[in-house]
Amino acid sequence: MLGRTRTGRRALRVGPAVLAAMLLLGCPKNRSAYADCRNLEKYESSFGVLNGPQFALGGIIDLNTQTLKGAQVRAISLAATDIKQTDPIDGSSILSNADFKVTADADVPLAVTAGLEAYLNNNTLFSLKNYRRRYIVDPAAAISRDAAANSDILSRLHAPAGHLYLVVSSLILADSLQFTLRDKSGVDTKAKVFKSGDYSLSIAYSCEASLAQSAHQGPLLFKGLQLELAPDGTVRAVAPTVDLKNYDLNLGIMAR
Repeated sequence: MLGRTRTGRRALRVGPAVLAAMLLLGCPKNRSAYADCRNLEKYESSFGVLNGPQFALGGIIDLNTQTLKGAQVRAISLAATDIKQTDPIDGSSILSNADFKVTADADVPLAVTAGLEAYLNNNTLFSLKNYRRRYIVDPAAAISRDAAANSDILSRLHAPAGHLYLVVSSLILADSLQFTLRDKSGVDTKAKVFKSGDYSLSIAYSCEASLAQSAHQGPLLFKGLQLELAPDGTVRAVAPTVDLKNYDLNLGIMAR
């Protein structure tokens, strides 16, 4: 409806119902979403697998290819000269193979929730602060110098019977570890807010506290090299042919 102002200009008069509708349409719908961290101990990145079992450098892991279970069976003795560590790096973010199940407030459309779940599973990063890499310079040489370990490993490799063996060859240590999101339009990486249409979803991860605690318990990530027999009959360490995400790992000693 048009009326006149004191200056004689026409002005638009908006009724209360119309004004309320305009405000409703213009306001973002702020909602909450919850990301359940499934199989957190199996998350991995280019830096390694989350070290839930707290494997130490030089640990020998027995992977049972039938039961898909793995455990440490022994550790090799390492001299100080076998180990090196990189200088600390202030911060880095690396892509993880996250596996989240997302739920959201009841009035959030399923399509929006599904879009967020897909985004989190493809764009969640491990953010490391003050991290350093500790590694064995030459794992095969270190094994050969430990007579007892070398003899045991050779015996196992000659009769593997459905078992594979890894040596923990490197570890990542850091002052803190948390999840962040890879940036894209509509995503606030620091606040962990995802926007889709009229919806703005604040994201909470179920395992944030566990990640923070892990940084204070010991090495956060580990990498292993696979052990096999070289043509000359010695033990050699090569890139793994196995996906550790398929295995349940623990630190306890596995019976042979």
